[in-house]
Amino acid sequence: MKINVIDSYADFKALEDNWNSVYVTDPFAQFFMSWTWFSRIFEEYPSEWRVLAAKSPTDPGSYVGFFPINLKTIWSERKNQFRNELHLAGTLFWSQYTGFVCDPEWDEIAIPSFAEKIQELYWSRLSLKYIYASDSRISQFTSAFNKEHFKTTQHERWINKGQTNNLICPYIELPDDYDTYLQSYLSTNTRQKIRRYTRKIEASDEFYFTTSSADTVARDVDILIGFWLDKWSESKGDKSAGLARKFRRILNHGFNADSLHLPILWHGNTPLAAIANFVDWEKRSVFFFVTGRDEQREEKWIGLMLNAHCIRWAIENRMEIYDFCHGNEAYKYSYGAKDRLLKHIVVSHRPGVNVNGILDPQCVESVMEQTIKFIESNELDKAKIACKQIRDVSRSRVSASE
Repeated sequence: MKINVIDSYADFKALEDNWNSVYVTDPFAQFFMSWTWFSRIFEEYPSEWRVLAAKSPTDPGSYVGFFPINLKTIWSERKNQFRNELHLAGTLFWSQYTGFVCDPEWDEIAIPSFAEKIQELYWSRLSLKYIYASDSRISQFTSAFNKEHFKTTQHERWINKGQTNNLICPYIELPDDYDTYLQSYLSTNTRQKIRRYTRKIEASDEFYFTTSSADTVARDVDILIGFWLDKWSESKGDKSAGLARKFRRILNHGFNADSLHLPILWHGNTPLAAIANFVDWEKRSVFFFVTGRDEQREEKWIGLMLNAHCIRWAIENRMEIYDFCHGNEAYKYSYGAKDRLLKHIVVSHRPGVNVNGILDPQCVESVMEQTIKFIESNELDKAKIACKQIRDVSRSRVSASE
């Protein structure tokens, strides 16, 4: 199967209808693999991505599968040179799910073809983090790599000091009405708490929920990010401000794409807690992304009711899935969730250097910038090696054009 490489934003934009038509047929393609999601990623990171696109065998004017990847360039102290890594492009925007977008009718041909095409590129390590795919798709992909030249390993993703498996995504298959959900999905204790505190909020003149609109989204995003910073800025340190800015960009993109649901629980004029979920209207699914609350408030029911409010909203808006995304924290199962399993697969070039021996031409500018830094810091041996690597890319281009 012929695989084309899409690496310009204009060409990617032209794929919108084709991508969407394939996306709806693929049971493994989640919101974070949608054209809507990638449209902002690729616009914001114009030189760091490419899409492998599988041509249709029956319609030469269309594609039957897509595999979006991200190029990274790192200096290897062990090999004493620059090398490239490939990652799944969704990780640029903290995608909760990554993987292929492929018509199931053609995946047995398209997915091995993606692997064969990747072996023609320039990289030393391919990381498939948070990939959601069937065992057969994973096998079709990894089996296409020559075992003499590549090794494949599976990795775990534990957080919270080893307490939480981040490759598990608990989710709820939602019923048609909220009363059925309360009665059939929850323990007696949880159901009674939700009903009791729902009555408390509904009978109160002070407690209430709002949902972001065009008039309030800027304020609401500020509130949510403020809560997040209050909780995490100390542990994240110098990174916290940059992470907060990235959250802001992602959330605003979701709102502009009509994909963000951001409710806030208030007490009078004081916000108590907020949560940002992404909504896939096509596949009738809601995905948790980030939450925060006033950590000074002692009411233990705040988090319970914020999640219950979101689940109720999802049911009333005819959603079929409420997905808590990464992490098997115990509280998620109190809402009736079950597990969806992701994987982290790494394919490595056994020599530890780039396939085909040279750097990816796409990274030359960033290597030149790093070379200048080497010179400025008097790391002249590294600068000399980097210059030779840039020269090799240039010679390769000349040879290819002859």
